[in-house]
Amino acid sequence: MKKIIFTFVGIIIFLFSCDTFEVEPTSIISLEKIYVEDVKKLITKKSYLEAFQYLSRLEREVHEVSQEDILLLKEETISGIIDQLNEALQKQEFLSALNYLLSLQNISYQHKIEKISESELRLRIAEIYLQNGNDQIALLEYLNILNDFSIETTKLQQLLELAENSYNIAAIKRIVNVMQKNKQPISTKYINLAKQITPIYKMVEGTVTIWVNRGVKMDRGVGRPDISIGSGFFIDKRGYILTNYHVIASEVDPEYEGYSRCYVLLSDNPEQKIPAKVISFDKIFDLALLKTEVTPKYIFSTVNDQNMLTGDKITVIGSPVGLENTVTAGIISSTGRRILQLGDAIQIDAPVNFGNSGGPVISEHSLLLGLVFAGLEEFEGLNFALPTKWINKLIARLFSDKEITHYWTGIALKETAKGLEVIYVMPGAPAFHAGIQVGDIIKKVNSQEHNKIVNIQSLLLEYVQPALISLTISRNDKVFDAIICLKPRPFIPLETALDRDTKLNLLYPLFGMKLEKVGTYLWENHYQVQRVLEGSIAEEIGISELDSIYIRGWAFDEENKIVLVKILAKRRKKGFLEGIVYLPVLLKTNFFI
Repeated sequence: MKKIIFTFVGIIIFLFSCDTFEVEPTSIISLEKIYVEDVKKLITKKSYLEAFQYLSRLEREVHEVSQEDILLLKEETISGIIDQLNEALQKQEFLSALNYLLSLQNISYQHKIEKISESELRLRIAEIYLQNGNDQIALLEYLNILNDFSIETTKLQQLLELAENSYNIAAIKRIVNVMQKNKQPISTKYINLAKQITPIYKMVEGTVTIWVNRGVKMDRGVGRPDISIGSGFFIDKRGYILTNYHVIASEVDPEYEGYSRCYVLLSDNPEQKIPAKVISFDKIFDLALLKTEVTPKYIFSTVNDQNMLTGDKITVIGSPVGLENTVTAGIISSTGRRILQLGDAIQIDAPVNFGNSGGPVISEHSLLLGLVFAGLEEFEGLNFALPTKWINKLIARLFSDKEITHYWTGIALKETAKGLEVIYVMPGAPAFHAGIQVGDIIKKVNSQEHNKIVNIQSLLLEYVQPALISLTISRNDKVFDAIICLKPRPFIPLETALDRDTKLNLLYPLFGMKLEKVGTYLWENHYQVQRVLEGSIAEEIGISELDSIYIRGWAFDEENKIVLVKILAKRRKKGFLEGIVYLPVLLKTNFFI
């Protein structure tokens, strides 16, 4: 990271004049007033979810529109959503139907639905997966509703057989516990299987080396092989493999124009390169699903009932620098590390090197804890893994989507003593259209209290297409509900914001300092610090409220996704002495929902 920053600082010059800092964005239409005609156009296009979001804001903010007119439009919109739900049911598109049903629940209109419940829909989704041969995904879906839905004994016995055939001891254990609790008959064989611990050598048979040949790379006139090496592990009897996106990026990156061929090397025959195809990927969580024509000798289960604690012993299997079947051991150094744009990670101290990326992290009880992602330049020397809880939220979509799209509100949050405070709203994002403002406090999401950003991010992963959610907002001692229609999330939100918003507005989410213009001196704008966020970059360098700030330069390193601002600061803590300060920040932040 230091190398990137120093290189970046070296190319800084006087970039933009201060005037460009405050130019209002031109690509976003102001939504201070929302007209009924706009809602009617959305209804005509059958964009009922988005129409309801606007109606919610109309009802809350625009008093010129009669409540009777709004009520009539709401009834028409709700009828449209119900029609879309019924149409999805008729087509057996149960994931879409679930999305509509959850939307109606979130806005308290579930009483309009009589035909089907959420648990029944989830059961049908599980059955479809089972019929299509997606045994592992079906198992996960059934396990998610075991405690909510009464499943007949014969079906549970079928699930036990599926779990046994794929060495899914964790699934067997969970099903056995439920059957014993419900006093359902169960074979002694499965009671004993639930107690088994799989030896590591057996799990090694389920791992592979990922080998991506990118041809020849020229370095100072000399050609050398350009090879990307990683690790992976089987998660399905049909030859599906889980690994990191960054290992196979050249296979699917539209901007990559060179040669790229992906192969896997099996643990028992590392000399043979077997062609592999990228089925899907998730850039944000750094995941990819591959397919080979191989019947695996061992299948890893993402089912995991074990709570991960700091100090727990772990084992990592992978191919560091191409040395296949390498097993290393260590402990969990920490949990809950917020180093990805969504979710969190576990930090491990097991030796991890180039080539370990995508390998499994295993508990001392032989449960899959997560997937290693190594080689992140900004965290060089530290080792991390993506926990199975996040993999399980994505794995079904990895089997159905080419590239996973995440849905979001467009809100950046800060965890404060007052609660989850809005520090930025992306222009043009759902929350922008819903009227959410900087300074709002989110008290609840879908009527449930949340005080952690990561928990809301986890909740939003449930939605696989546009959907309605309800936010309970506190603003100026007033509490109200705002309805938001989730839309696709950009890969790096703040990079998109650079094109949509003023740089002055972006200083708050990027560096944690909120500025207000107080005057102009010699064609240079003078700002005063109104607020500094706790734990922000601004606080770390000693900037505090009422400090004087002059913006002297702004640069964006597109390749490394770094923004750097040059400021002249007169800091109260230093007797208002002037000093030039460079503020660098990575755009891949983790505070958006």
